[in-house]
Amino acid sequence: ILPLRPTGKTNIADSLQSALNELTDAAKYRPRAKRAIILFTDGVPNEPGGSSAAAESAAFAKASLANSKGIPIYTIGLSQNATIKPKEDAFLGDNKGGSGKGIAFISGLSISR
Repeated sequence: ILPLRPTGKTNIADSLQSALNELTDAAKYRPRAKRAIILFTDGVPNEPGGSSAAAESAAFAKASLANSKGIPIYTIGLSQNATIKPKEDAFLGDNKGGSGKGIAFISGLSISR
C-alpha cells in the first residue's frame, strides 16, 4: 500500500468531470435512478491553471454543467486547517446565511433554512 501524502494539488474540476462522465453515460447508470455527486475534499482547488481563481472557475463551470443535467452536488469539507476552512466553506457552500455561491449552490442544491 502506498502511503498518502499531501501534495498541494487539488483538482476538483477534474474530479467533478469524472463523476459527470460516469453519471451521464447511459451504459454506466440505471436510467431511472436518481443521480447525485458527493464531493469530499480537504481543501480548496488550486489545479488546473496553477491559481486558486482559475481552479475555482473551472470547478464552478463543472458545477454549472451538473446543474444543467439535473445532478446535484453534495459537498463535504474535511479541512482541519483554520486558514483554509473559511475559504473551503465558501467554495463548497449552498449560500446558507449569504456565505457565497459555492459548488452546492451552483449545482442546484440551494437550501432555504
